Amino acid sequence: MQNSYKQLTLERYYFSFIYGLAHRHKEAFMDAKEKIILALDVNSREEALELVRIFRNFVSMFKVGLRLFVACGPNLVKEIIGQGNKVFLDLKFNDTPKTVGEATKEASMLGVEMFTVHASAGISAMKEAVANKGNSKLLITTVLTSLSDNHLNPRNTTRYILGEITQQKVRHFSEDAVYVGADGITCSPQDLKMLEFHMGHESFRRLLKVTPGICETNDLPSGQKRTMTAREAILDGADYLVLSRVITETKVGSPMNALLRITAEISSVERRTN
Repeated sequence: MQNSYKQLTLERYYFSFIYGLAHRHKEAFMDAKEKIILALDVNSREEALELVRIFRNFVSMFKVGLRLFVACGPNLVKEIIGQGNKVFLDLKFNDTPKTVGEATKEASMLGVEMFTVHASAGISAMKEAVANKGNSKLLITTVLTSLSDNHLNPRNTTRYILGEITQQKVRHFSEDAVYVGADGITCSPQDLKMLEFHMGHESFRRLLKVTPGICETNDLPSGQKRTMTAREAILDGADYLVLSRVITETKVGSPMNALLRITAEISSVERRTN
């Protein structure tokens, strides 16, 4: 009981501290909020809408991925958007060019802010997505953060991801994204510096860089191998950070406190660079 009381007191003190920081640096906090996407990694309408209710004023948009979309379908996406929120539809379309184009058209008609097509679908499929995306932004998924060079090729001789080492493949997929005219890419935050070095031209810089795999210091998210802290990712050029278990399954304090910690971390970078 005493430990619980101490934990609650600590949480309230920390919340007050972060809230005061946010009040003093309101503009930086608002800018930081616009960089945060909260993943709705749940499997019911009720859980998803509760997360939206709690966090809608603290993030720029909500990510709907495969798990929630399969469980609840497009009607939930419409409902979240209908409440005045933006949705990032992260289904990583990966099929024939015609199918990808048709799926893209349906996603655009839902009114999503952004959606993903996996680069391994090929140039033709990505071009179909560009042609059918309407007002939605097309992000090309490069290499998942759950994959690393420790995933060996079948002969166990060289460490390959789809025929190349991880960062080579990320670079080539990103070049494809520029070539087809996509709006952005999703990649590990660990890939950002490499991409800037090899692709520092204007056509690359205009791409939105959306990065999952965000963790707090000394905390490795489950299932993700190539991770960084929010501060490191922003410094390396990320435009949006996708936050999931680092918020909803935080090991320190409440989910709201975890979100405020990361917002403060981002805003401190914003203040120093402005």
